[in-house]
Amino acid sequence: MGSSIESPPAPELPTNRTPEAYLDGDVESIGGPDTFRRDELEGFLREGAWKEGFNEWAENTDLTEDEVRIALNEDLVRQLDFYWDIDANAVGYSAPSLSVEQRDSLGVDHETASAIDDALEDLARTVAEMLDDRYVDWGDEGPDVERESKM
Repeated sequence: MGSSIESPPAPELPTNRTPEAYLDGDVESIGGPDTFRRDELEGFLREGAWKEGFNEWAENTDLTEDEVRIALNEDLVRQLDFYWDIDANAVGYSAPSLSVEQRDSLGVDHETASAIDDALEDLARTVAEMLDDRYVDWGDEGPDVERESKM
């Protein structure tokens, strides 16, 4: 696609939601919602990880500008979720997808909707990797270590 779309604001990570739906186990048994370090990750996103990750993704995505605008206009990009995955010892992510209702109301065919869904997954992965590679330095000691941005 190139860089014709400006980076939107970073998603606000839901501190009141736990990623139980996409992690195995009871959140309280693994340390509670603070274990997911969303406040710190949101700070890193605002420091530049979001813009860097989005721009890298935008340079490489196969989506058209119109398809990216669908994801932006339907607030799908704002629904991306990032959290500390203690099992993987890395930043985890979850990406939404276009609902059937959204597909129908927009007149989007299955192939286009799948391409948008896959691209959102790629965007989340790109940003999570950006966070891991350039911002998060939590060492081998796990998520309870105080840390600062690597930049």
